[in-house]
Formats: sequence, C-alpha cells, structure tokens
Amino acid sequence: MPSPRPGARAILIGTASYTHPDLTAIPAALNNLTDLRQILTSAGGAFAPEHCVVVPDPRSGTEVGEALAEAAGEATDVLLVYYTGHGVLDSRGRLHLTVTGTNPARPSWSSVPFQMLREEILESRATARVLILDCCYSGRAFEAMSDTTTVIAGETSIHGTYTITSSAANEASFAPRGDRNTAFTAALLAAAKAADLTLDDLYRRTEQHLIDHGHPRPRRRSIDAAGGLKLLGATDELRFRRAADAGDVATMNSLGVLLHKRGDLDEAETWYRKAADTGHTSAIYNLGLLFEDRGGFDEAEIWYRKAAGTGHTRAMNSLGVRLDKRGELDEAETWYRKAADTGHTSAIYNLGLLLENRGEFDQAETWYRKAADTGHTRAMNNLGVRLDKRGEPDEAETWYRKAADTGHTSAIYNLGLLLEKNGQLDEAETWYRKAADTGHTKALNNLRLLVEKRGSS
Repeated sequence: MPSPRPGARAILIGTASYTHPDLTAIPAALNNLTDLRQILTSAGGAFAPEHCVVVPDPRSGTEVGEALAEAAGEATDVLLVYYTGHGVLDSRGRLHLTVTGTNPARPSWSSVPFQMLREEILESRATARVLILDCCYSGRAFEAMSDTTTVIAGETSIHGTYTITSSAANEASFAPRGDRNTAFTAALLAAAKAADLTLDDLYRRTEQHLIDHGHPRPRRRSIDAAGGLKLLGATDELRFRRAADAGDVATMNSLGVLLHKRGDLDEAETWYRKAADTGHTSAIYNLGLLFEDRGGFDEAEIWYRKAAGTGHTRAMNSLGVRLDKRGELDEAETWYRKAADTGHTSAIYNLGLLLENRGEFDQAETWYRKAADTGHTRAMNNLGVRLDKRGEPDEAETWYRKAADTGHTSAIYNLGLLLEKNGQLDEAETWYRKAADTGHTKALNNLRLLVEKRGSS
C-alpha cells in the first residue's frame, strides 16, 4: 500500500453558516469537509492526516489566508485546495469565496477574493497544484487562473495546475435540502468509490454522475501532466465494496454496517439481505436493527427471531426487548434468560428490570447485582435503589457512588437524596449541584430547598 507523499499538503475550507440574511446556510458543507478528508487520508491516499487541514466556518478571509499560506509554504510535491460554500460576484463580475461574516453587497471587504487565493496557490513551490471549487460561479476561477498577464510574465508559475469547478462561470451550484453532501461533492465522493483514480478519471466519473442526476456539468482545466495524479486512498467502503462484489459474505455484512451507520438504509438493506440469504447470522440480526431504525417493528421482530433461533445472543436480547415493550412478558423473560445465560450484560439487566416491574423484587435484585458486577451503570443505580428501599443505606451508597462516578445522572441525584437523609448536607448539596448541572429537574428543586433550609437554620 503506497504511503502518503511527504511533500503533499491539503487544505479543505468550508463555510456552512452565515450571519448575513441573504446568504442561506449550507449544512452539507461541513459534511463535505469530513467526508473528503476521510478519503484523502485513508490507506493509499496522498496525504498524511496531519497534513490535511480542515478550516470549517472561517470567520474571516484572514483565517483562510493564514491556513492556506502555511499549507502552500510547506507543500513541495502536491498542494490541494478545496473550497465549499457560497460564491459571490462583485460589481465587476469577479469571484469571491464567502466566509461566515461575508456581506454579499461588499464582497471585496468581507470575503476571500479568488484573486488572492490564486496568488497564494501559484506562489507555492509544489510541483502539482490542485484546486477544487464547489460553489456558485466557480467557473470564474478559470479566468483568474489563466489570465494573459500571468502567462506572459511567468509560465512556470502555473506549471502543473489542475482545476475542477462545480459549475460554469455563469451557473449556480446545488446543495439539495436534507442531503448529506452538496450535489457536486456528493458526485465527487461517489466517483471515488469506484476505484483508485487519477484526477482525470475522477473528473470524468464525477461529471457523469452529475449529468445522470440532472445537475450542472462541472468544468476542469489541466495544465501539463497533473491529470495523471492519484490522490485518493482506498477507503474502508471501497475495500469493502471490492470484496463484497467478489462474493465475500462477511464483507457484505460489514459494508451493510458501514452504510447503515452513514444513514444509507436502502443500500445497507441490500447488502444485509445478500449476506442473510447465505445464512450469515449477524446480517440477519442487522436487518432487524435496520427495520427497527425505520420504525418497522413487526418486520424487525421477524429478523430478530430468525437470528435468535440460531443462538445469536444480541438478537435474543433485542427480541426480548420488543416482546417486553408489547407486554408479552413471559416470552420476553424466556429470551432474556437465554441471552443472560450466555453472559449478555444488557439481557441480565433487562431481566432484572422485567422482574422488578412484575413485583419480584428479590429476583430483580439478584439480576441487578449480576449486571452491576460486570460494570453495567444502570444496574448499579437500580441495585442501589433496591438496597435503599430495603433499608441498607451503606451498600446502597456504595453502588450509587460507583454509578455516579461514571456520570449516571439518576445515581448522582439518588446519592444526594441518600446523603441528605443521612444528614450529610454539605456533600448532598454537592451531588445535587452535579445532577442539576445536567438539567435534572428534581435535583434542581431539591438543591433550592436544601439551600433555603440551611439558610434559615
């Protein structure tokens, strides 16, 4: 696997939020930065993580300029500059890249004039420079990157420049509402999933993706041989896709998990089903999780039952939870016990909870204690409550403290209650304050009453 290029530097700039009412927010801009950085710094990518700098929501042109100057000054091999956000034009039609405080009526004073960004890029000693602009009117960059004066004054200053823009000089770009990424960067990322690409390959695939989805055609300009560069690494997703396409069942499930976490539920379902059709138990269980995330509880139960029937412990517990919520306590208990017998901590706790709700307090305590002994925080708190109610404050305090030390809010509050009841008012106040700081309403009220009581005594 190729190593990152020592002389390669990347700076990814994105503006999502704006103070001026005429500039709408672009939430996807920050996702663009995160997702692009992940590919650039993945195994096989050109950039080491510490050399791929992200500048989210810059407040001023100076903030952008300082970060760009540092990256451009350090780059000796490749310099990549990416910008996502609004592009605005001044009265002379010149492109400006917005920052959070940009006033579109006065872009020259409140944004990043592209001319300044261009000069910083061209002064870098990097042998290859790559500029990617995802903004309205980004095609205006070509006018600035190849003006006649620059070409005549010093052709070597633009050697190896490769520019990709999301739109032509007179076009707007798109950020579909609710999508994770802007249209152009989504296409860029989609293209990068296909294979390890040169810049030319990446552009062509990005262009086709945008055309297929009815978005503006991107533009590019390549000078000399920069189009043959390979900058993108093989991401986990790319490696998973290759193995899954080759028929590796475990990787089909892993790809489904990756897509599921990212919110691509339809494609995740496709890969889960392919793996589940071969009998892959975790994929069968994961289908249950996916349907539960969608609110399809009946369908989720079907898949949980299939996985639980093969002995999948987490599926047993999840099936128990579904039955428990539906009020079918006897069958829920059966599945909790099966999972608990394998040592599944959440099932052990859930069994205790079910038994307590049924009034079987001694049995509930037994199971809470088993879960608490494994470090289950809620079980520690619930065990403390049972002991507290039974009149064993010393042991109750022990368990409350263990749970409170992990930040469990109810345990923090319960510890305050117990200490106040024992007359330890100073420490009770301390714990009430900690719980109140998390927004615990009862703790806030008890703190107020305790302070008033101590103040009047």
